[in-house]
Amino acid sequence: MTLLAALPPLTTASALTTWTLDPLAVGLAVVLAVGQVALVLRVRRRGHRWPWWRVAVSVVLGPVLLALVSCSFTGVYGRVAFWPVALAATLLLVVVPAGIALGDPVRLVRLASPVSSTSGPRPRHLGRAAARVLDAPVVGALAGVAVQLAYYLTPWMTASLRSGAVRSLTGVVLVGVGALFAVPAFGSAAAQGTAADGEAGAWGLRVLLASVDGLLDAVPGLVVGVGGVALAGGWYAHHHLAGALSPADDQLLGGTLAVAVAEVVAAPLLLSACVRWSRADAAQAAREDAALDAAERLQRRG
Repeated sequence: MTLLAALPPLTTASALTTWTLDPLAVGLAVVLAVGQVALVLRVRRRGHRWPWWRVAVSVVLGPVLLALVSCSFTGVYGRVAFWPVALAATLLLVVVPAGIALGDPVRLVRLASPVSSTSGPRPRHLGRAAARVLDAPVVGALAGVAVQLAYYLTPWMTASLRSGAVRSLTGVVLVGVGALFAVPAFGSAAAQGTAADGEAGAWGLRVLLASVDGLLDAVPGLVVGVGGVALAGGWYAHHHLAGALSPADDQLLGGTLAVAVAEVVAAPLLLSACVRWSRADAAQAAREDAALDAAERLQRRG
């Protein structure tokens, strides 16, 4: 209580100079960054091309952002104001997983993993089975909404405000759930070896799912922003920061930020899915034309 009361007003200066340490988040960020670079080096040694700019973008938007969100002012002022919590939760659930997925981790692992000649085709079958599980954006979309609502509307949020360990684990859960949607939606290899990447209809379904996800992502922000529910058992009314927004305005700002960040990320996702749908449709049309030409040639010979 004393520590919270001693916090200075939240300003641009205090936001830039107030930091905390989240060992779990920092450790996870290091593992993700080092693991990705190690996989890229291994893949490149095997003769595959992998642009370093892609690695840099993925690391910055993924592991680096994970560490920043967890250790910056959002991790400190989130205990006395709701909008930093909403901002951090949305970044961890939406942006960080998208950054990780832009690194195409499924394809990296597949290219870096040796295929044993003594085990026959089993590794490939296992890879396809894993890809089918990952290639289900609807699962991640629904899970993301459910986790956010559970976090905001149950004692989970109160526990995270009281305990740094619960807060750290919550961040890991948010990133993991977000990856269930981001990996198959952003990664080009989540469905390699299955029909999903080659069939235009499957990519058309992804466009639909991306559109629906954009709408679903707005639900938690709207619920907490305009729903009028006192979050965390009225925690923010009892731990109100001097000079800060009123609890009602604080919730409205937090809900607005959650919706805004989610929709900004949903736009390029939808565009990416549309582009891949167009490419898959063109490729499928070319295959069908080639098959028709081959059938006509066989018919003429007969």
